[in-house]
Amino acid sequence: YRSETRNNLASMPNMPALEVHVLTTGSWPYPLTPDCNVPAHISALCESYKTFYIDSYEGRKLTWQMNLGSAEIKVRFDEPLTLVVSSYQMLILLLFQNRNSLTFQTIADETQIPIPELKRHLISLAAPKYKVLRKDPKGKAIGPDHTFTFNNGFKSKIRRVRIPLISSRSTKTQAPT
Repeated sequence: YRSETRNNLASMPNMPALEVHVLTTGSWPYPLTPDCNVPAHISALCESYKTFYIDSYEGRKLTWQMNLGSAEIKVRFDEPLTLVVSSYQMLILLLFQNRNSLTFQTIADETQIPIPELKRHLISLAAPKYKVLRKDPKGKAIGPDHTFTFNNGFKSKIRRVRIPLISSRSTKTQAPT
C-alpha cells in the first residue's frame, strides 16, 4: 500500500501518512464499537486503504476500530512537538485546528465518540502532567457545559510526547453527569 500511494502522497505534502495493522477477528476478537465522525481527509485515507485491501484480498471484509488505533500528530504550540496519542485523542485535537475553545457537548456532538470513552480521552489530554487541553472548571468530573481550551503554551523537554490514557476505572467512579 505504501509503495502504491507514495507517488500520490508526494503531490500532497500535508496529507497524513497511514500505517495499518490488519487483524483477523478470529485471533483478535474485539467487540465492534460504534462509528465515530472522522474528518474528511482521514476518512479519504481509510477509504483508499479499504479499496486497496478489498482489491488485494477478495472476499474479505475490513472494519475500522478507531478505539484501538494510535496516531502521531505534529502540533504547533509555542514550539512544534509530535504527540503520540490514541485515534480518539487525535479526533479531539483535530477539532481545535480552527477553534481555541469547545464545550464537552460540542466535542461529543462533532466526534460521536461514545461518552465514557470521550470523557476518558479528554481527561487524559487535560491531565496535570500534560495539559494539552485546559479544562474549565478544573477536576475530573465532566459536564456538558464544561469547556476545553487548547493550551498553546504547552511545553515539553522532549520533542515526541506520548500522552497516556487514564484507566477506565477512574472515569467509572465519577459521579454521573
